[in-house]
Amino acid sequence: MLDYIGVDWESQLLVLTKVDRPHKTVSLSQLRQPIYKALTAKWKCYQSHLRPLLRATNARIVWLPIKMLRLPAPAMLNNSVEHYKAGQFFKAESGFKELLLHLPKHAAANFMLGLVYAQKGYLQAAIKYMASALGIDMGDKI
Repeated sequence: MLDYIGVDWESQLLVLTKVDRPHKTVSLSQLRQPIYKALTAKWKCYQSHLRPLLRATNARIVWLPIKMLRLPAPAMLNNSVEHYKAGQFFKAESGFKELLLHLPKHAAANFMLGLVYAQKGYLQAAIKYMASALGIDMGDKI
């Protein structure tokens, strides 16, 4: 736990009841007391209520396989964005369209294709693709 939070081990951690420095905590009085052993089994009164939680937390984790889609070329989105930035709108359009053939709901590709069409002056198509990227069904409103 200490490694996880980035704190070095100190033997004083075992004797918190003898530490003199001030503590700002709701349980200030409990902090100065040794571990209260009389009630360590008190949870057993609630055991029947805890069974579903214990069963769920102790259940074996079953991993479901994820079907990954392979695109025909790596970095299709990045390459198309670079074409867009360079003002090569035909190459950008082609790349985004190819990506959308494989992943029609790819938000970034839809949005970027909308930007390409806006640059080319095709505003209705631009709105259609940008709306699609945002999950908005424009239907016949354009």
